[in-house]
Amino acid sequence: MGKQFGFREQINTHELGNSTSYNTDHTKGKVVYAELLLNIERLHRRLMDAIRDEFSRIGCELSPIQVLLLFDIGTESMSLSELKERGCYLNSSMSYNLRKMIACEYVKHERSSIDRRTIRVSVSPKGREIIALVGKLYDRHLQSLYKVSGVSASDLMDVNKKIIHLDRFLRDQVLYHL
Repeated sequence: MGKQFGFREQINTHELGNSTSYNTDHTKGKVVYAELLLNIERLHRRLMDAIRDEFSRIGCELSPIQVLLLFDIGTESMSLSELKERGCYLNSSMSYNLRKMIACEYVKHERSSIDRRTIRVSVSPKGREIIALVGKLYDRHLQSLYKVSGVSASDLMDVNKKIIHLDRFLRDQVLYHL
């Protein structure tokens, strides 16, 4: 019997494309699904690298996750649970990063007037400067993306719709124990 590969190895070595035992639609779908998840993971890492590179050039003390937290908060005031739901943050990591940004005056926090147990966060003027820089970075990325790869705004909207559907599907898998 031949060497057994996990899906990561199969994708990376293209073993499935050459094997006759993997020619069913289900198995091909399984490989494509695994590859899609890997690509989304890789895309997130690449975004972190691009943000780290951009902000290290200007001597910014924030980590890429902290920059994205600021961008996700934007102009709103929100609770930690709202922020967690909006982004892809772990509670402990998010709390740690918010404490650091509060200490460095990028974020303001206050207890909710409705429920005193809830803490609401908002971006300070110093944090808004970071948000503006992220906006400019995204604008540069889009201009290059349009020119270099021929990807249009419509293409991005289509991909985004599919990712939203996948996100809802996976969320429902957990919520409803499917």
